Amino acid sequence: GLSGGDLSRRIGKVLDQVGLAARRKDKVREYSKGMRQRLTLAQALLASPRILFLDEPTDGLDPIGRVEVRDILLALKKQGVTIFVNSHLLSEVETICDRVAILRAGEMAASGTIEELTAPMHEYEMALTRWEPAWGQELARWATVVEAASPANVRLRLASLEALDGVVDFLRAKGAGIRGIAPGRSTLEEVFVALMRK
Repeated sequence: GLSGGDLSRRIGKVLDQVGLAARRKDKVREYSKGMRQRLTLAQALLASPRILFLDEPTDGLDPIGRVEVRDILLALKKQGVTIFVNSHLLSEVETICDRVAILRAGEMAASGTIEELTAPMHEYEMALTRWEPAWGQELARWATVVEAASPANVRLRLASLEALDGVVDFLRAKGAGIRGIAPGRSTLEEVFVALMRK
């Protein structure tokens, strides 16, 4: 639906948006793989779509190019553009997407928000001033110790959310100062790998 001056202005805008304005006169065969990836994104943006489907949009880009494309996608998202991204770069998916679907053998294995998929049920990370390995058995009525690499990094899976009070009371009674408690988080990659191994 674009022609003449409107088309020319729009081409200039999207080439500038993807960082190719200075290479506008170059032949595409002279472009690197990353530049071709940017050009593909520019083509997709040319008609100002409200819905955008992208397959591995940062494939072949250097780290700076990845950040620039990610910034473009986040800006489009703020403008109300719906973006579907197919990617194996799960850290990028975590940054760009609001909702995720994970496919296994062509079937949906999981879907939800990033927070829903990465927040283990009733799992908490605690920063303590003191931790004794023997406490794990004593805490068993409230929680399971998932990890205790150091007092500053203790991860517990609670039997229920209410069990947190029992854990805190126990730790205080043992003289362990509590410097921080935060809901545990998995990365999207950890969730993906766990689902694929099922």
